[in-house]
Amino acid sequence: MEQIMDDKLECRPPYKIVKGQNACWSCGKDFDVAGIVVNEALIEEGITEKVYLTYVKALPDELLQEIQAVSPNFRKKFTATTEMDYFANVCPHCGEVTGDHFLYCEPDGAFGPGNEVPTSVKASFDRPMTIDTSWGAGGCLT
Repeated sequence: MEQIMDDKLECRPPYKIVKGQNACWSCGKDFDVAGIVVNEALIEEGITEKVYLTYVKALPDELLQEIQAVSPNFRKKFTATTEMDYFANVCPHCGEVTGDHFLYCEPDGAFGPGNEVPTSVKASFDRPMTIDTSWGAGGCLT
């Protein structure tokens, strides 16, 4: 289940950086990809849930540096499909963005439904954050 939101999401640590491999839709070459899982995100008043973050428009620098240590090609880029800038996994071979929808919602995506739980590392970034993002509660979390 993916939720596209216009509001900011309140997140509390711990955060996990998930990592995997994905084939680029454009050149077909495999490359390292990363994502963010939040154990406690306030999705409704009084309701928290474990979610993965998609279409992230801003991140604290400390957390971004940790993600880029896992996947150096995770960066903010404009996509014509979404018509916005967001942090995405960019193919190091051809420079094309692999969109979050394909990573999290498609069965052949690195974090897609039915796939094994990906490798993850606990982020040392440990502060609450309120960020402009969408979220999902399926894919690699099931």
